[in-house]
Amino acid sequence: MTILLPQRTVEGEPHDNALFAPVLLAQNQESVKEVEAGVTIHQMGKPARHAFEVLDGEVMLTASIAPKEEIIAMIVGQGGMIGHALDGRHICTAVALTPVMVRPVDLASPQYATGLSKLLHESLRHQALLSAPGAIGRIARFLCNRTKALLTSAHRKRAFDGTATITIPLSRQHLARHLGMEAETLSRGLAELRKRKLIETPDVETIRILDLNKLGALCG
Repeated sequence: MTILLPQRTVEGEPHDNALFAPVLLAQNQESVKEVEAGVTIHQMGKPARHAFEVLDGEVMLTASIAPKEEIIAMIVGQGGMIGHALDGRHICTAVALTPVMVRPVDLASPQYATGLSKLLHESLRHQALLSAPGAIGRIARFLCNRTKALLTSAHRKRAFDGTATITIPLSRQHLARHLGMEAETLSRGLAELRKRKLIETPDVETIRILDLNKLGALCG
């Protein structure tokens, strides 16, 4: 992932880590902001002026739980919200995985309260993902969830035949962290799914689902 090195964050605060400094590409009259992939939208612990509704693209939320130890808490897509705060400060760091469009949301608004409910729901779904039996079950559940999200997308036109191509804008190392396993374990799990002819992996960000029903049977 290419990290750009401007001097300010999307929220306008100077960033204390240049490797995570973002680029603000455009802002229209409705305050919609476009951000390049690989840049930071807000940082954990920094003052929160507002939250952001994700209008397009995907954002990775990370949190530091110990010195030099960071977890990938969640992947937020279209319709989700980022920028949640506690005591006036962001509770996590948000990095754009793809080109992203976001709209600021007032922290005192009903929309923000709804966003908190969605955050709790997604957190529970992620806990369910991590509870799948074994590495294969966890990987299968993640791929099934990702595929079902594609199937419910308004952009999908053709009838579903049990196959799908999904894009995962994460490195293997980041995906392994998101799934709570080592990168080597993830690689072995994907190799086993390829051996069973359930998936194909033409490149690092693309996975072809060959039989969703059989893959779902592995979720536990």
